[in-house]
Amino acid sequence: MSRGAANLPPLLCAVPGRTPFRHHREPPLALDVLVVDEASMIDLALMAKLLDALPPHARLIVLGDKDQLASVEAGAVLHSLCAGPDACSPAAAERLCTLTGYEMPNVADVPPLADAIAFLRRRYRFAADSAIAALADAARDQRVDAALGVLANADGDEAQWYADADYGSMVVALADRYEELLRAAQAGATPENLYAMLRRQGVLCAHRTGPYGAETLNRAIESELRRRGAILEPGSWFPGRPVMVRRNDYAARLYNGDLGIVCADADGRLGVYFPDASGELRRFPPARLPGCDSAFAMTVHKSQGSEFESVDFVLPAQRSRILSRELFYTAVTRAIRQVRIWGSADIVRASLTTPVVRDSALAERLWLRPGKKVPVQAALF
Repeated sequence: MSRGAANLPPLLCAVPGRTPFRHHREPPLALDVLVVDEASMIDLALMAKLLDALPPHARLIVLGDKDQLASVEAGAVLHSLCAGPDACSPAAAERLCTLTGYEMPNVADVPPLADAIAFLRRRYRFAADSAIAALADAARDQRVDAALGVLANADGDEAQWYADADYGSMVVALADRYEELLRAAQAGATPENLYAMLRRQGVLCAHRTGPYGAETLNRAIESELRRRGAILEPGSWFPGRPVMVRRNDYAARLYNGDLGIVCADADGRLGVYFPDASGELRRFPPARLPGCDSAFAMTVHKSQGSEFESVDFVLPAQRSRILSRELFYTAVTRAIRQVRIWGSADIVRASLTTPVVRDSALAERLWLRPGKKVPVQAALF
């Protein structure tokens, strides 16, 4: 029987204000199969706690994109799991060929973990022959000239590059993306319609602070929309305001990164609507919410796990330690139909030539004994 979807901390029964979870080795989780999505976001400590809480007979299925940004906390668990050979054993290759018709590369002496890893090649979010796919592949493979070529030759339908736009023009363009949403909220559109409109557009930033950061751009976009008359109400709460939760509230089942929309009911009372695990919208009074921020713009880190019809990716004007190939790839792959890049060629190049390096040693422990060419798994399986 399915238990439905849940974030990992509530699944493990997090206790507010305490580090340990209620579920660990004793008592373990009561399940037979656990499917974990967006696994690139799981840090080393949380994965250790999850494995500790699984009953011995349980099967764990981990899904994710190893080329996305790693977790904010220590470790790169999914990337480390995928750091072995791109091959399986002959027996596994024969079994997969029988089931799927695909012929897999196989090696006689691969570690057992290799038979438990599958790389899915077909995309479903955006078309395989689109400019988004070409840009994502070039970013993933660190082919800088190819990525710049895709941007330089973009016709604006699927990709567009603003290499030298001034700041004021950028803010005006970004406000354009949300004006229809705010006008619809003023006209009394339903929460369902407003939330669907919100998911059409995402403005993603490399930084949280600074002139090109999410916090500053949220204020600038809101100010421009007020200047146009698209926001009439004073104060921070108004119909059509997109908001993002920044702190977990386990009792309300609202979690850091959840995206919602403000809507007025027939009596003019404001409520904030968030989708539940089934996609149905739940209403909360603004005063009931944990800490929230406006979400006209958000950081790339906060956007992980989301998708938008159109994405604007705002890069800083100067080089930064935040920039990385994984950040660029994650931002581009949030888009379904169109991606717009705001940043100079120098900043794009700096992003694509800077991979994230994590020294957790997990990959070495999983695949090789330190100083020996003997897989650790030989002693584990």
